[in-house]
Amino acid sequence: MPPKKQTEKTKPSGHKPFNILTRGASLVDATRESLGRSASDVLAVGTPNKPKHILPFSSFALQSIFHARGLVSGTIIDVLGADGLGKTSLSFYLMGQAMAANGACMYIETEGKPLGRERAERCLHSNREIASSMYDAIYKESARELREAANKIEKWVLDMRKPGSGVPMSSPLFVVLDTFSKLMSPKEAEGFAAYATETDKDKAEAKEKMAAKKAKAKGKEVKVKEKVEVDESKELGTGSNFGHAKLSQEWSRRMPYYLSRYNVIFVLIRHQNDKVDMGGGGGGNLSADQKDAFNRTSIGGRAWLQSAAYEIILSKMGYQKATIDKETVKTALDVKFSVCKNGWGPLLDGKYRLTMIPRQDTDDWLEPAINFDQFLPLILSNRKLMKVSVKNDSTCVSSDFNTAQRAEEMPISRFCELFYADPARVEALGKQLGFAHNDAHTTFPKQMTVSMHRPAPGVEPLSDAEPDEEEEQPSAEATAETPEPVETK
Repeated sequence: MPPKKQTEKTKPSGHKPFNILTRGASLVDATRESLGRSASDVLAVGTPNKPKHILPFSSFALQSIFHARGLVSGTIIDVLGADGLGKTSLSFYLMGQAMAANGACMYIETEGKPLGRERAERCLHSNREIASSMYDAIYKESARELREAANKIEKWVLDMRKPGSGVPMSSPLFVVLDTFSKLMSPKEAEGFAAYATETDKDKAEAKEKMAAKKAKAKGKEVKVKEKVEVDESKELGTGSNFGHAKLSQEWSRRMPYYLSRYNVIFVLIRHQNDKVDMGGGGGGNLSADQKDAFNRTSIGGRAWLQSAAYEIILSKMGYQKATIDKETVKTALDVKFSVCKNGWGPLLDGKYRLTMIPRQDTDDWLEPAINFDQFLPLILSNRKLMKVSVKNDSTCVSSDFNTAQRAEEMPISRFCELFYADPARVEALGKQLGFAHNDAHTTFPKQMTVSMHRPAPGVEPLSDAEPDEEEEQPSAEATAETPEPVETK
């Protein structure tokens, strides 16, 4: 019998490609409504996601730190650092990278101090309009206990991957837990009723005696309790933390398969604990900030370190200062970004600038809260990849962008703009360095082509490149969709 002729699958009329920025806010609303119902009908949803997708970075400086084009899907990224280093800002920066690749994001806050919208948008993207759309597209939750966080994450992932959600399997899901260190074990979370006071006890005993007196007047015999029991919560320090480590181990064991199955990247933020120096261990000449770059001490650290594909340790380098209104103030902090575990490349260090007081905003452009490309000329110079040298904190000298090969002084922001205006050069440098996942652009949707760098004053800005209009090849799990181009200003 001759084989049946296969017919091409055609998209139904009126079909609209999925785009996280245009559908993000409505998707969040629909998700909240859906998660309000029982999730039992979607527990069997999903098929193993065999092809490895890549979440590409828009920053070549960040690519050079990971020695890769981007992050591999289905993995855990463990971020560890002390207070004030921009861990939450870094979380939103990475979510911006995910949404630039058309990925849906979930953010779980555990400390009761969510990042303000203005700051969050500054981390997501430099274009005000796009940053606002990205912020609205993030599904935000809060959690206080380990099992609560785990359940919320798994339900959200299942809801995103159920048939009819509109999110194709090729689009990554990006989950941030900020911070894991503040989640309580079940025992710690027990008994959060208000503490009973002596006044409460007196009132309860008086009420019991009054009831007995009324019963006696009616000829009924009632025995008065010598001590009235009141509902008391456990005092601080009486709960056990043992369950925290046990649950962390169990959760970290089940996560890798779960993440790979549904094309999810999980970012785990942890607080760095002080490491007790017992003496005789060396490092006596290192400052506290330098020691932090080697400190991996944190709650639940061992459990996640074993399962994480990437481990990042943040440490303070130094402040940038400026004179504002005749007063010297700290405007930015340079943070060391150390990759201490990398499943696909060498262990390298880099840094980013954390803006504390933005001073260069325009009507449609936000000064980035996290800026890896501030150090791009330095990276290229140290590796002798281009004819560029750093003159000072804001200026560099390069002869790569004029036909006469003449050295030209320019702001670092202008250098970055010219650098990214030539995608072929960027791709060639990545191949020259031997970056992992150099074919990332063939397995993942194109990024939104919007410049993250404001042109120098008096210099006409470069126009953004046109998005690639080729459709993504369909996979075994779902028919891929091409994101609609995002109109930029």
